[in-house]
Amino acid sequence: MRHDRCVSTIIEFFLAADRETAAAAVEAGPGGDALTYGNFDALLSIEEWESLLTGREFDDVEGPEPLGDDDGALVLIFPAVLTEALAGDVTGVAGRWLELRAEEGEQIDEDLGAEIVAEVAALAVRARRTGELLCCRAC
Repeated sequence: MRHDRCVSTIIEFFLAADRETAAAAVEAGPGGDALTYGNFDALLSIEEWESLLTGREFDDVEGPEPLGDDDGALVLIFPAVLTEALAGDVTGVAGRWLELRAEEGEQIDEDLGAEIVAEVAALAVRARRTGELLCCRAC
């Protein structure tokens, strides 16, 4: 499912107990232990990670569930298949993701890209262990 681009100044990755908690983060924000980054296309990146980690063609990925308004903050709930894949082996994903971002005109520092993927993967491990939803808030 394709949505409008979601390039944002602030991107926060977080865990939510359920869909309602994730929806509340649209306006209130995710709270204290979110991973905060900025200035890349969050929606497209999540779809690229899903494609890279599951082996699905980009046009065949499930993509995240969007909550909120395209004109304001948007929360994206990662599909379960991606959360599971991120909780596994993510070796080499950051490099391939950065190549895809560069093709779209987004230049992300190599060390920062590796950090983003590793930190989101660590959140995915927690999500798998606790049953929480892996989410991203972009605004």
